[in-house]
Amino acid sequence: MKNNKKNILQVIGGWISTLLLGDTKIKIGEMGKDIDNIKEDIKEIRPDLKDVREKVSGMVPQIDKLWQRVFVERGSPIVLNEQGKKLFNESGIKNIIDNQKETLFNAIQQKNPQNAYDIQEFSKQVIELLKENSEILNQLKDSAFKLGVGIEEILFVGSIYLRDIALERFGFKPEDLDKQKF
Repeated sequence: MKNNKKNILQVIGGWISTLLLGDTKIKIGEMGKDIDNIKEDIKEIRPDLKDVREKVSGMVPQIDKLWQRVFVERGSPIVLNEQGKKLFNESGIKNIIDNQKETLFNAIQQKNPQNAYDIQEFSKQVIELLKENSEILNQLKDSAFKLGVGIEEILFVGSIYLRDIALERFGFKPEDLDKQKF
């Protein structure tokens, strides 16, 4: 008897909801089906997304190097082009590096460079230490804003200068970069 009353109440409730909601009830039912279809589509897409993520993450280092080419001449060793020199001169990065030279040299030394290439790569890495000093970071932000570039661009052109003075400090020359055997 209880099940019979429950079934009758469900039927009556269905009629009342149809009367009150009309087409809305039908639309809600269709949306439920659409949601189920979307869930199935997502299950099919999910494995492909993993492949896309892996491919994109593999491209990041190459993309990073592409923007750097705006500021350097083609060839080796890397040297600033006119746009790079302009950014270097207008950004004030030379003075910042000159004032932090010993700290930066020590950071390069701690990485134990074995050759000119190591010094070049370590210069790119340790220049990031400048962002840890809030006063320097604010100077970099101000310059970046005024020049319409990012802090990373300023640090990159600065890393070329740091590389050159570090090469000399560690007994190398920029030409030694071309003599590296890999």
